[in-house]
Amino acid sequence: MLLQLSLQNGELLHDLTPIHKKGQRDSAENYCPISITTAVVKGLERFVNKALIEHLEINIILSISQHGFRFVRSVDTNLIQAYELVTTLFDKVLPVDMILLDLSKAFNKVFHEFLIIKLKVTGVNEGVVQWIPF
Repeated sequence: MLLQLSLQNGELLHDLTPIHKKGQRDSAENYCPISITTAVVKGLERFVNKALIEHLEINIILSISQHGFRFVRSVDTNLIQAYELVTTLFDKVLPVDMILLDLSKAFNKVFHEFLIIKLKVTGVNEGVVQWIPF
């Protein structure tokens, strides 16, 4: 119920729970506040991620060239596909040029406003879009 409310309102759950550290239980300084949000939000993130990927797959929104973060596709399938292409061209005695780039740092930065627009255009639920923490 809490997770559904979080999605409907587009808000993350924020809750601190006092955990007893030591000493007498009637003294506030013997408690340490911890956030239980992490475990709850991680569960919700998995749910949202699965639903989002299924939505993109079912509606054929992603390119067939997209291998990362997809069902039955990975970096391995991407490398196998590239290897097959290169060996096929070699077998036909055709020239092959490859440019390999490390784009890992490029994907650490996302233009969030653009991402939100793209999610809405692809039909992702408004509550889910609001919930995604940026």
